[in-house]
Amino acid sequence: MRKYFLVIIVVLVLFLISLTVLFPEDKASEICFDDDCFEVEVAKTSEEHSRGLMLREELGLDSGMLFIFSGEGQQLFWMKDMLIPLDIVWLNQDLEVVYILQDVLPCEEDPCPVYGPSEPALYVVELSAGTASRINLELFDRLTLGRDFRY
Repeated sequence: MRKYFLVIIVVLVLFLISLTVLFPEDKASEICFDDDCFEVEVAKTSEEHSRGLMLREELGLDSGMLFIFSGEGQQLFWMKDMLIPLDIVWLNQDLEVVYILQDVLPCEEDPCPVYGPSEPALYVVELSAGTASRINLELFDRLTLGRDFRY
């Protein structure tokens, strides 16, 4: 009887592990600036905000990360433990671009510089360096969420 119970537990654990592989929680969601769309990971907890894109060796041209904060404010970012340069875009509660910082390089000395807008922001998007220029992103451009956006 004990052996049977152990087999059932092992099967259940394996089943749960397979579910997390097949249906990960952090599935990418689509965001767009006009016709330029990106598959983004969504960071909404303080732990996800802190980790961000740290230690990533590459980021696709159509990929990025969307940070969602609990309230509008001066959302500050740094490039500690980053391996790739980024474009960082701050957006207000209406999903309008309020600040763009292009080609931000990884931090190589301590303390790392801190970046942020003078305008309040509720969302921040990190994209591959050069993306803002490539898609002609400008202040007050609006971000739209894809049909299947999940967070």
